[in-house]
Amino acid sequence: MSNEIKKQLIESINLNTAALIKLVDATPVDQYNVHEEGRWSVGDVMGHLIKTEEAVLGVLNGDVKPLKGRPVDDRVGKIETAFGNMEIKLTAPEPLAPLDGVHNPQEQKEAFNAIRTNIILTVENEDLEPVCLGFKHRFFGNLTRYEWVRFVALHATRHARQIESLIH
Repeated sequence: MSNEIKKQLIESINLNTAALIKLVDATPVDQYNVHEEGRWSVGDVMGHLIKTEEAVLGVLNGDVKPLKGRPVDDRVGKIETAFGNMEIKLTAPEPLAPLDGVHNPQEQKEAFNAIRTNIILTVENEDLEPVCLGFKHRFFGNLTRYEWVRFVALHATRHARQIESLIH
């Protein structure tokens, strides 16, 4: 994978991170942990993103095998479709569901930024073409490192829209 593609991917992750942090900052502190009926709070959404991205970081840095028989970005379109349609209700698997309790916005921003920094380091230092073997996604199957990084950004974009709907 070319350095130019990696550079674009890193820029995309940085913009995505900044947009999400801006939404957290725009959330009034007294609303950060408020649950509307059947919905997560902003703190819950951030907790879910942190848990998910910690897991993805482990997958990115885990065992891989060479990609054979498909393009490196083959599953990105399916991921875009799934996360782009807000009419589709997706349920987080239990290990990735947010923890009950009160969430601290500053602590969550710091944790999220730290994970994103490590994802960027992986993009900079690893080949993004191999297929990750550490986790087979329930909808998308085994993904390449490139597809996992795109997954992270697309997943966070979906949840950014969710946060927007909670604070507006």
